Amino acid sequence: MALRYPTALGIAAFMVMVATLFFWLAAMSTPITKSLWYLRARANVAGTGNVYYGNFGWSAGDGDTLDYRNVGYEWAPYISSKGLTGSLILVALTAAFGTIAFFALMGSIRALRLGMCAIFTTIFTILLSTLSFILIVSTFVTAHRRFSSDGINVANGPAFVLSIIGWLLYLFALPFLVLALRALRRDRRDGVVVRDGTVHETKTTTTTTTGRKKRFF
Repeated sequence: MALRYPTALGIAAFMVMVATLFFWLAAMSTPITKSLWYLRARANVAGTGNVYYGNFGWSAGDGDTLDYRNVGYEWAPYISSKGLTGSLILVALTAAFGTIAFFALMGSIRALRLGMCAIFTTIFTILLSTLSFILIVSTFVTAHRRFSSDGINVANGPAFVLSIIGWLLYLFALPFLVLALRALRRDRRDGVVVRDGTVHETKTTTTTTTGRKKRFF
């Protein structure tokens, strides 16, 4: 039995909601939220103690912390490009568009006419999340290797894991969006209307009239 439009879209909306929450948490990583970070250097790096690298800056030290907040930062020679870390603003943009996509999906469950807009907004969010994932991996995996090659103990943080899980959830939502799109076309073809999240089938009756030829004498 094929999934109905509200069912497929509801599953996709749930996945988008969780993925968006994870991307918001990653975007709010250190120095905004000290418990979340992409990478931690567990050594006396440049005399600063442990260093935690986040989306919009870094934090150094475990007691009295030194914070640096900026869109784009570097920590030469391990993180050497401000442009690369500055592009991590896409993580926050992904979370913002994910929020819009979630509410659009929830609204389209109750109103069939909003379905196409919600689906394409979500697909755009998935593309943004893929770009964000590529930037996160290219930035912090490269930094991880550089730290390790210098004998510095380094570890990936919870923000790194959250961004990966969020990206995967966005991808898993894509098949349900395709199913919802197919169901939307099928329902429109069959004259199905969704009101307040309930499917209503409209039956059309066709009447044929037969005319008799009148003969005049």
